[in-house]
Amino acid sequence: MSQDQRSQFANKKIARLKLAMLFDEQRRAGEAGGKRALWGQNRELERGNAVRSYEGAGFRLRPG
Repeated sequence: MSQDQRSQFANKKIARLKLAMLFDEQRRAGEAGGKRALWGQNRELERGNAVRSYEGAGFRLRPG
């Protein structure tokens, strides 16, 4: 509880500010976790085996 002030109105105002800061912090943590999860999914992407490979500026078929 926030009881730094004498008036109930001031206590409510401070408590609301503290709650707003807490919710904002939790929202930011959730966004960061979502970005981390997307990055992890990208790293797990299976690329498959190349059927053909090309090289050079003329895009010549690479042997092999």
